[in-house]
Amino acid sequence: MSRARDLANLGSAYSGENSFYKRNLIINGEMKLSQRSTSATGLGNSNGFNALDRFGYFGSSSGRFTKSQESITDLTGFSKALKLTCTTADTSIAASEYLHLNYGIEGQDVQKLQYNTANARDMKLSFYVKGNASATYTFRAQTHPSGGTARWFGKEFSVTTSWTRVEIDIPGDTDTSAGHGIDDNQNLGLQLIWYLHGGTNYSSGTFTESTWEDRDYTKALGDNQTSFYDSTSRTFFLTGVQLEMGNVATAFEHEKFYETLKRCQRYFYQIPASNAYTQFGSGQGFATNSGVIVIEAPCQMRAVPSIVASSSSSYAFFEANAVTALGGGPSIDSGCGRTVLAITGTTSGGINIGDALNLIANNDDEITLSFAAEIT
Repeated sequence: MSRARDLANLGSAYSGENSFYKRNLIINGEMKLSQRSTSATGLGNSNGFNALDRFGYFGSSSGRFTKSQESITDLTGFSKALKLTCTTADTSIAASEYLHLNYGIEGQDVQKLQYNTANARDMKLSFYVKGNASATYTFRAQTHPSGGTARWFGKEFSVTTSWTRVEIDIPGDTDTSAGHGIDDNQNLGLQLIWYLHGGTNYSSGTFTESTWEDRDYTKALGDNQTSFYDSTSRTFFLTGVQLEMGNVATAFEHEKFYETLKRCQRYFYQIPASNAYTQFGSGQGFATNSGVIVIEAPCQMRAVPSIVASSSSSYAFFEANAVTALGGGPSIDSGCGRTVLAITGTTSGGINIGDALNLIANNDDEITLSFAAEIT
């Protein structure tokens, strides 16, 4: 009887909303995966995903920074971290400036939160941070209902020169007003935001901490906000990001690298060249100067992706032992899906209609062919 009871308890521990396994809603919170590159420089007046998978940034400033995947040895259990390094200071802050890191979660993946109802569930966010000096920044969680009113929650957090685990209680948003919920689809439902810099357009209102309210950008920044751009010595490290149901920050949930890769490939899939004539995909000619190539993604991507290619001259068609360079690089075909990725290419060299084609690297072993379906 004792053994049967133990087995029953084991089963219940790994089922339902309190399951210990896969409780973390964050992908790549351990910062182990960086498909695009391990470092991107000159950032600051743009938006996008550079280096670390799933963690993007939004910036508008004359300040500049480098975003990189950093190897670390001073935090037990972790070997990688996201690092921001200020490379151009900006101490004359214009009103409209801002810089923040972002992480987006699909709406269909957070329906169990039951937001916009009286039964909305609490969450606990935890993450490890450090910097070159003491600082105070602002965290926000934000909902993104389509056609409705965005809601957000704010909390200041501190950074020191040593690793600190920040724990933030995020109560469920029980406001039941129409248009305040989270849509049940693959689009952006819940966003995590780390504000690192901002002008007076984002601090002129009264900051309200630890409660949900309608989004008002004049209240974005906390009262003690530090500017990441105050000095070129400024750094910001982040790792061990975990978002889970309930009010307890459990130990960080590590997962195998292979699992993280597969989960990230729903949002970004990259095929790097392994040699100078790497084959990316196969297809056939459908006109005298163009062909269609089909590539099967490793999983269903979040949406029909955009293609991210290296220079157009680095790709070619291989047909009947002949290599013909593409004229404008590969592009997404109008019939592209989310699992079977269809791309087209054109060349002035001539293609035989119906002939088998391969899309290959054109004597270039450093190019990549990538597909992006990120949440922004």
